Amino acid sequence: MSIVVNTFFKVQFLLAVVARDASRDRYVITEKTVSYCRAALAAAQQAGNKDQVGFPHFALGICLLWSGHLDEAEEHLSAAMSAGEQTGNAALLGRSLTFLPFIFRLRGQVEQVRSIITRSLAVPAARKNSIITGQRAWVAWRDGAMAEAEAYGRASLEGRQDVSLFHWAGLWPLIGVALTQEKIAEAMDYVRMLLDPTQQPPPEQLSALLKAALQAWDAGQRDEAHELLQQQTLPLAREMGYL
Repeated sequence: MSIVVNTFFKVQFLLAVVARDASRDRYVITEKTVSYCRAALAAAQQAGNKDQVGFPHFALGICLLWSGHLDEAEEHLSAAMSAGEQTGNAALLGRSLTFLPFIFRLRGQVEQVRSIITRSLAVPAARKNSIITGQRAWVAWRDGAMAEAEAYGRASLEGRQDVSLFHWAGLWPLIGVALTQEKIAEAMDYVRMLLDPTQQPPPEQLSALLKAALQAWDAGQRDEAHELLQQQTLPLAREMGYL
């Protein structure tokens, strides 16, 4: 068996391990998983086949994103996007455009998110993606367009199940809108969805506040639950780019 073929199978094996572990851990990424991504990319680059490096760049970008290394994640997701454009790989391009906005969102960079959304809408593989729709809800929320944020947020929950781990993209703006409209029960329903075990879990600080608010609500302490969400959770979520 040739070195090229061996390298191909090595890359595919490592990416399969990454996909397994990421899915198992609900995309709470460990440094060990990041190391598998780095090994896959190094092997693909060593083989010298430009057609094979795109997905390793994408996998590493995703893992760096969810392990908090935003600058390096941007580099690799941008490289994956370029590879998708250069090779005509619509799936790779669509996935890159889907996840790149998260980096800018977590930094609070509204215009950069808006720009990527505009670009993604021209790509069929990304156009009807529920994650992108959730990002549109976030941009609308940051713009102060409540009706638009609610419409996009609700639409994002109707997306394909294969991206359901990231429904928080549209759920956070829906929580913000519901609280603005004094619809506390509705906001709590969205909080339950955020904390559902099918979802990527929020960061620990946010998760603790959400759980405390939900516990207060279920105990009949409506005012305390409202205060926890309005006065503590939302400001922190905005600071962290979730809202």
